[in-house]
Amino acid sequence: MALRRVFLEDGFDVELAAGIAEAEALLARSPFTVVVLDRQLPDGDSISLLHKLTSGHYARSIPVLMLSGAETLEARLDALRLGGDFVAKPYDEGFVLSRVRMLGGLPAAERSGGRPCRVLVIDDSATYGNAVVGELRSRGHDVALAATAADGLRYLALQQPERVLVDVFLPDADGIDIARRIRDLSGGSELPLLLLTGRESATTRKRALQAGVTAFLTKDSPLAVVGAWVWQPTRSGLEGPSQAGPPSGTIERTPQPRRSPPPRMAEDLFERLVASSGLSLVLGRSVLGLALHRCGVEPDRLTREGLSHCLEQIEKTLNTFLPADTVGKRMSSIAQLAQENRHAFTAK
Repeated sequence: MALRRVFLEDGFDVELAAGIAEAEALLARSPFTVVVLDRQLPDGDSISLLHKLTSGHYARSIPVLMLSGAETLEARLDALRLGGDFVAKPYDEGFVLSRVRMLGGLPAAERSGGRPCRVLVIDDSATYGNAVVGELRSRGHDVALAATAADGLRYLALQQPERVLVDVFLPDADGIDIARRIRDLSGGSELPLLLLTGRESATTRKRALQAGVTAFLTKDSPLAVVGAWVWQPTRSGLEGPSQAGPPSGTIERTPQPRRSPPPRMAEDLFERLVASSGLSLVLGRSVLGLALHRCGVEPDRLTREGLSHCLEQIEKTLNTFLPADTVGKRMSSIAQLAQENRHAFTAK
């Protein structure tokens, strides 16, 4: 079992049980710090065993992480109501390890780069919602999908995720109102919150900004953009690029170019970069802003040196969304844009 290897390598003593009866026999003989419990075992549904573990049946309450391959929101809520934690399959082994360490009162294990996290998606479209869930799970995240605002709030009453994605149009509530309610919850003021919509609207963006939404994205954007935002949340899509702030996470930055042009000039250069990329306006501003941040350049302080410095990162970004032959043509235009801007500065 792969998880057994992961736990052993992290220094845990591990016992394996093939079913409920075998697990109960082990629990009767030995104390355990944490129990990792599959929802469906050969000899039955393990929800009753979860209840025993968390209710003190074995002399004390034992922290439990439940794993389930048939994940539904109700299955997750069942585990949470009984005091357990829950991770859906397929899971990232490192994420499971981090949850077990947390349940056992141990510090989080060190991981290089980013890390998977827990995400709540509130969207009534089964097609789009499941597509987003599939994209995020493929990146190792643990995802809870709620089809209504009421279901999302039920989940939030039991567990706080690390990211929330909310559809603007929900069958039982306005998504922006729900975003505002989430901000008012305990621990919700700093929660990265992405608002999703089927159609772009300046009025909707303004309301989202007032509600404290972190970012705004149209549903015609590639799923990879959603995945990139969950991995590295940025403030985007709510205002013009000159208002966009840096990512909320930690990014290793290279030195900034030594010159910073006036903000209006920098904004024009960033807009020309977006126009030259071949991406839609909303998508281009989001992903190219992220590309610039990754190499230490702010979109609202973009210079020709900065643009030249970021060409490799920009090309990697375009390769995610465009065919290879198209990327070559677009990068040629962007390289010329950097050179043209160089001449413009020289002339001044």
